[in-house]
Amino acid sequence: MSRVGSARRLSRDAVVAAARAASAAAAPAGHRASVVRAVDATRASSSSSSSSSSSSTSTTTTRRLRPDATTRWRGFASASDSNHDDDRAAVCWSCAAPASSSARRFFCDACGVILPVDPAASTRDPTFYFSLLSVPARYALNLGDLEASMKTLQKALHPDKFSAKGETERAHSAAHASLVNAAYATLRDPLRRAKYILAGRGAGVAEDDGLGAGGGEGGDDTGERGTSTGADSKRLVPPELLMEVMETREAIEDAAGDADTLRRLRDANDAEEAACREALARALDGEPMDLETARRVTVKMTYLARIRTEITERS
Repeated sequence: MSRVGSARRLSRDAVVAAARAASAAAAPAGHRASVVRAVDATRASSSSSSSSSSSSTSTTTTRRLRPDATTRWRGFASASDSNHDDDRAAVCWSCAAPASSSARRFFCDACGVILPVDPAASTRDPTFYFSLLSVPARYALNLGDLEASMKTLQKALHPDKFSAKGETERAHSAAHASLVNAAYATLRDPLRRAKYILAGRGAGVAEDDGLGAGGGEGGDDTGERGTSTGADSKRLVPPELLMEVMETREAIEDAAGDADTLRRLRDANDAEEAACREALARALDGEPMDLETARRVTVKMTYLARIRTEITERS
């Protein structure tokens, strides 16, 4: 074997040994065994390839260490590791090195490739969007910090930065960028932010009141966790609120496009929305949270958002 070939072989073995040692130290017992098997399989494959023809050796030495077919999909820990939470370990799809899963785990520390999105992160962590964008998990947010964090992430993750990479890296980049956009769109909107926090606390509002897919104005990405139905929804939508909404809509109709009347209606609606935001900050950021008040205010704010849209459409 030439000196160059020997050096490459030793370098590859060192990477394998390091990945195996790190995996044994970081991964849970069951997960550790699967990673070690994957590394062993790759090492055996590399040894076999090194003893073949020179053209085969050249191809093998440029190939990155990859897990075998049974572990390649494991960009993040499987459901069977769910009891380990923050100690959870994952395997890089490219080099098999372990990597702890977290909201801001984007690149492999060992080889630098972009990692896949954790499909279960948003359901596992009720404050996932806040963690992703590095802002406090609270209702009252500094929107400037939120926007700055989003832009920083998009500079690193935008698909344009991976246009010369392989299909896998481009797909992971697009998925991360889409997730960052979804998190930003949810948290920058006061109504969607309230619904996201409530859903994460198992105190969501029923779909008819604006939470979940098809919820109309202010619809969000919070899913169906903890939403209310039936009598609970009626309790959250008191008759006086429905009467107020009906009277406002009649006033919008009667305005017949008159700019001054619509402006007065919009100003009054804006003032009520501002009062709702203040009430939500007190209810959701207080200790303890006042979830019942927050839910009632969120329902009212949903109707106010719809009224704002109607006024805008007629202005």
